[in-house]
This record gives sequence, C-alpha cells and structure tokens, in this order.
Amino acid sequence: MYLLTFLQTNRYLHHTKVWDLVKDPNPAAQEQVQIIIFTCAESIRISAILLQPFMPSKMKRCLDLLGVEEGKRTFNDARYRADYTYGIPLVDPGKAGSESTLFPPLVAEW
Repeated sequence: MYLLTFLQTNRYLHHTKVWDLVKDPNPAAQEQVQIIIFTCAESIRISAILLQPFMPSKMKRCLDLLGVEEGKRTFNDARYRADYTYGIPLVDPGKAGSESTLFPPLVAEW
C-alpha cells in the first residue's frame, strides 16, 4: 500500500462510498469500513508528519486532532501502520469555526 495524498484520500472515500457501507449490517462490509477509515487516517497522519517542516503550526494542530503523541511525529514514524496508538484527540476538536477548523474556507471579497 502506498501513501495517499489528501486529494487521493478524498477520491478514495468517494470511490469506496463508505457512507453506504456503514449502513450495511454485513460483518464483511463493516470490516471494509474499518479498513477504509484506517487507510484515510493513516494517509492524513503520514502527510501531516511529512508536511511539518513547511507548515509547523497547522500540522501540529492536525496531529493533535488525530491524537498522535509528540514522540511519534518523526520521519521514521511516517510509514503505513507505524503507529496504532493514535485516535483520541490531544486537543478539544471544538465546533466548526475559524479557530477550530484546520483549513477554514477562503472567503472571496468582491
């Protein structure tokens, strides 16, 4: 398995139609949901680790939201399945808003 970029992760979610699988009571479908969500979370975790030098405050927030421990944010940790301990946010995710949103939408002024 290779690292998915943010755009590829979004495409992967749409292609797999995980929202339909969640509604399926079949255990195989539920296992597939877990695989899809884990793969997407790993993609975001690894991308955030690799982007830290370029966007330190945003990627710190992203990794905090994912619940990645401070000691597991190194280049060596940027591998698929390198960390199974994350998942509980280290900060309050808050509500939708400019301060709690990692990348708030751009507002165009005319």
